[in-house]
Amino acid sequence: MRSSLNETGLSRRTRVIPKAPYVGVFVLGLAALMLLLPGCTEQPTPGPTVKTPVPAPKGTLEKLELQSLTGNSPDLTLEDLKGQVVLLNIWGPWCPPCRKELPHLAEIGDKYAYNPNFRLLPVSYPYNYPAPDRKAVQAEQTRQLLADMNIDGYATWYDQDQVTLNAIRGAVGFQGYPTTLLIDQQGQIRQVWAFYAPGLEQEMDSMVQELLGEEAAK
Repeated sequence: MRSSLNETGLSRRTRVIPKAPYVGVFVLGLAALMLLLPGCTEQPTPGPTVKTPVPAPKGTLEKLELQSLTGNSPDLTLEDLKGQVVLLNIWGPWCPPCRKELPHLAEIGDKYAYNPNFRLLPVSYPYNYPAPDRKAVQAEQTRQLLADMNIDGYATWYDQDQVTLNAIRGAVGFQGYPTTLLIDQQGQIRQVWAFYAPGLEQEMDSMVQELLGEEAAK
């Protein structure tokens, strides 16, 4: 507290407010909180919602063009996926929730690796597309992350010019990373999982198993 004179000449007390010592702590806390968010969105959204699995088709992809990035991953188009149950994962090594989800998807891929009617397609996206040689940089970043997670050789793909991502936007919309689509043997999108929350991988596994069971029963 300190004294000063007002317009009447009378003394008045003025409170001296010290600078808040917690600004730095608040900023660090906010940064940590961002790492806990369930998804890496392209733009702000009201928040993720986990959809209940339903058997009804939600739409179809008009186009899919994927290029080999890591592991044994040949270039693919929609024609290559005919008759298969496909789990199409849109992710990026720069996205914390994507990194949390990735090992669980790898487990699903290993579980059904014996089945020629199933295909797991993790498509690795860069944070942005600043240069034509972005694919080489993306491949190196993806390989490094896979090595750190002890899943070397994991097959991943690249979406040059976002051809596949734009097709997803047109079919079911796109909220952010990670997003996973379940596509049945007829090319119908049967489920979309936007963002990641613990336990979603069990839901994915259950629906994959259901669709493969439908095929086996025919």
